[in-house]
Amino acid sequence: MESVAAKLGAHLKYLLLAFACTLVLAPARSQTYRTMPWEEYNKVQYRQPYLLNIYTSHGALLYFGVKHSYDPCDEQFPEIEYFWRRLDPDVVFYEGPEIPDLRILEQGDPKSEAIREYGERGLVKYLAGSTIPAFSMEPEFGKEVAELLRQYQPEEVKLFYIVRDLAAYDGLNSPKINKEEFLQDAIARYSAEPTLKNVRPRNVAEMQPTFAERFPKLLTYENATMSWVDPAHLASRMNEIARASTEFRDQVIVAKITGAVCDGKRVLAVVGWSHVAREEPAIRTVITENCAH
Repeated sequence: MESVAAKLGAHLKYLLLAFACTLVLAPARSQTYRTMPWEEYNKVQYRQPYLLNIYTSHGALLYFGVKHSYDPCDEQFPEIEYFWRRLDPDVVFYEGPEIPDLRILEQGDPKSEAIREYGERGLVKYLAGSTIPAFSMEPEFGKEVAELLRQYQPEEVKLFYIVRDLAAYDGLNSPKINKEEFLQDAIARYSAEPTLKNVRPRNVAEMQPTFAERFPKLLTYENATMSWVDPAHLASRMNEIARASTEFRDQVIVAKITGAVCDGKRVLAVVGWSHVAREEPAIRTVITENCAH
């Protein structure tokens, strides 16, 4: 079963594990894709789920932007299955860490258990079975960290990831470990990244002093909310880091999705809806203008 730490993948917009795809795709940073500017994104009210459906002579894409859910009764899941049948995908991508073999979920209804354990990514992994390739479309975490370290101080970057996890704590499914153990786990996980290993905070005792030094406007990490790590707004420097993280991930995701479509694949992908809205201009440009060249 997936750990509490790993379950954050579907809630958050920044994830840990490397992309393990065996397809030949365009290099993630070989060019800059023109995603929707944040100023434009913030002016529009978006329908959820947000669907992007593109058919071409060289490939097809059904990009399903969801409201993250672990409830098997959520009405989004029958919609995903309906579009799955219409597209009959060759390859599937999902947001979040790679999912292990679902055969470990032996009790009850396997489809419902996959959703309860992994959310929408669990559903598409279940639907893919053993016949359709299904992969995380996340960048390697180390590469994301390296990108952020080009712009921000190491302590700021490490605190961003820890606080982002803390902000999501209340939304985690029960049962869950207590918040102090959760914080200890988060610090240990991000300290395992080589470039953050010896960076404060290295333990709980260093958490508040480091936070107060780096993010004085936010006062204490104990008040963390999802608004602190919302990339759509710029109330603090932590929002700036969240935006940089999201923009890096969007560039990698666009490259992977369009690379598969341009390779002639019928692609189905699921992700948080805001990514689809922002990535749509870039995806349409690459697929409709560049795939045939």
